Amino acid sequence: LTPCLSAVHEELFGDNLTAIIGPYCCAQFAVSRDTIRRHPLSFYENMLSLVDGSRNVDLCGVEGTKRSTQCYGYEFLWHIIFGEEPDPPAREDD
Repeated sequence: LTPCLSAVHEELFGDNLTAIIGPYCCAQFAVSRDTIRRHPLSFYENMLSLVDGSRNVDLCGVEGTKRSTQCYGYEFLWHIIFGEEPDPPAREDD
């Protein structure tokens, strides 16, 4: 758990990340329309604003790489964003 990942999680969900995160490699996932719609549009607009340059936000404290480090944080959070447990089973087990 890195300070950057914790900061991105807190910005998205409004709470501290305390669990061990075990994401699948490379942000590969399949998700249903209903699952996507569990969050309001404003949730996704906030996500976009962290990486599209419209906000001068540096959640990760790395000078010159603001948006890319937040994108990297998303890679580790997609499964949580879509309602899965923080530490999902190995791919061959699910």
